[in-house]
Amino acid sequence: MSAAGLLPAETGNGPACPAGSSNCGNYSLNNMVSVAVIVSQYILGIVGSLALVAFVAGGLMMMLSAGNPEWVTRGKQTIIGAVIGLAIVFTSYTIIFFVYKSLGIEFSGKSIFPTATVEKK
Repeated sequence: MSAAGLLPAETGNGPACPAGSSNCGNYSLNNMVSVAVIVSQYILGIVGSLALVAFVAGGLMMMLSAGNPEWVTRGKQTIIGAVIGLAIVFTSYTIIFFVYKSLGIEFSGKSIFPTATVEKK
């Protein structure tokens, strides 16, 4: 994976990029905030997927326990851990949302994850 997918369009006042190239370093602080938004989207997506895998694993442990109380307990602990992990993810998403709002970043509803557009004043 290249960094080109993480970097926003350049908005700096420096020299233009040579023909055929992009992302040659003309970035401002607002662009770094946009990169942070994109990285947080990836992280939250990966953690959510891992929580789903934990739910499935815990459920399988409980179903395949054949009455073994150790496996049932282990499955319950796995599901409880997944619920706690999801609570942490939702809390972190809420904190990120409020931090971005306080910085003046607006979210667009074009995808599952919000994409940031920074207001210019």
